[in-house]
Amino acid sequence: MGRGTEASFRPFFLLAAVYDGLLGAGFLFFAGPIYAALGAPPPADPVYLRLIAAFVAVQGLGYAFVWRDPARNAAVVAIGAVYKAAYVAVALLALGEGDLPHVAFAWFAATDALFLAGFLRFLRVAAVPGGAAVPGSTAGGA
Repeated sequence: MGRGTEASFRPFFLLAAVYDGLLGAGFLFFAGPIYAALGAPPPADPVYLRLIAAFVAVQGLGYAFVWRDPARNAAVVAIGAVYKAAYVAVALLALGEGDLPHVAFAWFAATDALFLAGFLRFLRVAAVPGGAAVPGSTAGGA
């Protein structure tokens, strides 16, 4: 990946880092007030919510590594794409079943779908010769 191409993705990954970092930390430490502000009942077991919030905050940390060096941390982007796709799928399932606690969670899913599209674009641009989509992987390469 050329330096110019890498630099063009850096603001995007900084945004992803800030978004997931703040979202995760917000729900980790302020879930009660957030749910109250939304007028939605909090989950019955807050441990699961805290665990998910911690995962989201850690994802934000991972995207900060990508922001610093996108080419070197492309594998973090690949895992992030899976996380984003998983959240979008879970939110759509919950929406279809009438279990989404508030419309804000659908907006989180829409935002994650946009990040997913950007992550996939980055991975396509970052693909190395021989078909390995992630530096250091052997998929399709020697």
